[in-house]
Amino acid sequence: MTAHIASEGSIQSGIVDFLRIVLPADHIVYANANAARRTVGGRAGNGVPGLLPGIPDLSVACPGSRILYFEVKTAKGRLSEAQAEIVRRLRAAGCLVAVVTSIDDVERALAGWNIPTRIAKAA
Repeated sequence: MTAHIASEGSIQSGIVDFLRIVLPADHIVYANANAARRTVGGRAGNGVPGLLPGIPDLSVACPGSRILYFEVKTAKGRLSEAQAEIVRRLRAAGCLVAVVTSIDDVERALAGWNIPTRIAKAA
């Protein structure tokens, strides 16, 4: 019997559900629809202006004009060159970016960034 490996889409779906449950209502969780087919030159195959190769999969708009970014990967997934460059640029700009493979990774990122959640703290 082989172990089932979760797809990136199923991991992302679980993370979105988790974030929408645990974050306060004034935090807006959304996916970045940036997965258009690319040409050899890296441009979106459907010609939609503004698509940017490598932009993280999920964002959370927080009070105070702060945005959190989550790049979702499977346990064996790796950042593409474009993704690694965007993560580097976002972090250099002072943005909070995490590469995550699970809800546990998201919880650790939120805690590390001191983002308040509705998760009960153990006494």
